[in-house]
This record gives sequence, structure tokens and C-alpha cells, in this order.
Amino acid sequence: MNRLMSANVSRLIRDRFFWICLAFMGLVVPLGNGIFGNFFYALAATAIPAAFCPLFLGAEYSDGTMRNKIAMGFSRFTVYLSDFTVCAVAGLLFNAAWLAGSLLFHRDRGIPVDLSAPFLLCTAGVCLAWTAVFALFSLLIQSKAHAAVICLLTAVVTFLLGIQLTVMINAGADKAAAGTNTPLALLRDLLPGGQAYLLAIGDFITEGQLIRFPLYSLGLAVAVTAIGLYLFRYRDLK
Repeated sequence: MNRLMSANVSRLIRDRFFWICLAFMGLVVPLGNGIFGNFFYALAATAIPAAFCPLFLGAEYSDGTMRNKIAMGFSRFTVYLSDFTVCAVAGLLFNAAWLAGSLLFHRDRGIPVDLSAPFLLCTAGVCLAWTAVFALFSLLIQSKAHAAVICLLTAVVTFLLGIQLTVMINAGADKAAAGTNTPLALLRDLLPGGQAYLLAIGDFITEGQLIRFPLYSLGLAVAVTAIGLYLFRYRDLK
């Protein structure tokens, strides 16, 4: 596992697209936050991992690295886990770059986004959940192009679903008895797209949600990774 992680980190450092994503999150997104607030960050924090994971992990299929790892005696469990971990590290670095850029560009005129500890913990949780989902698709689909399309479509659909669920919940709030919308609210809060949307419009996030969101994200990441490990075990690596 240590050797795989070392090789993955080394490849990450040499990856040009990683540095482009890092620069975008650290320079462009903080400036966009000054205009659009958290909404611009939520979109970028969703789209960047959706593009990065399939391209970074898909390269292991295209250049034969994946087959070489298995041929060298590494178990599929450690290969999958190390690949997911390096993508999670990249995602957290993207968030760190955004945080550093926000503090740098807006320190003299007020930070336009919420930088409280609960909010940052929620963003880290959403990042982890997204990474688990995108890593699953990227490691099970050997075509980088196909994996990238599926990851981006998943990101868009779940984000839009989060918006639609929020609209339905708000529309029924005055008509339904208390608790009627609980299943819809739970579904929205469990989806990383739903969490990302609520973080984007942060005025509507309750204190309870700020506590639950990281737990939901962690649970989803663990469940998706477990499914990915099981399916990857029987994947035919061409």
C-alpha cells in the first residue's frame, strides 16, 4: 500500500491537469465567490473532481499501469484503495487552494463565503463523497472519455436533483403537516449534490444539518467504496 501511494502521489505531482485544477480552485473560484458567493464554489467543487478523477485514474488503463500493478502482485483491494485515497487527497487540496485564495483575495474587504469550521467540515465531507462516487466510475469504466461523461452527468443530475427536491420541500412546507417532507429532505441531504446545493445557498442550512452532513458524506463514501472494492475485485482488466 505504501509503495502504491508513493507512486500515485509522485504521478499526481507530475500531472499537469492536477495543477490546472488547483490553480483554478485557488485563483478563479475565490474571485468568482466575490460575485456569486458559495454557489460558484459549489459548482466548481463538483465539476473539478468529476473531470479530474476519470482523467487521472483512466490513464492507468490507457498506459497499462493498472495491469502492471496487478502483475507485480499488488491486490486489487490495495490498488483500488490507493487510487481512491490519492483522488481524495487531490480533492482536499483543491478545497485548501480555494480556502487559501479566499483568504488572500478578500482579506481586506470581507470574506464573501462562509469559512466557519462547520461549513468547511461539510465541504470536506462533500468532497470525500464525490471522490468515492467518481473513483468508482473511473476504476470500473476503462475508457477515460466514457468515465468522464458519466462522472459529469452524475454530478449535474444529482446537483439538479438537489435543487428540485429543495423546491418541492419548500413548496409543500405551508401545505403539509409537520414531518411529511422528511423522506424528501433526507434524500436530498444524503445526496452530495443536495448537500452541495444547500451549501451554495447556505442561508437555509440548519445547525442540525451542519452536524449531520459530514456524517452522511462519510457514510456514503464508505458504502460506495465498499461497493467499488467488491465490483473491482471481479473486473476484467483488459
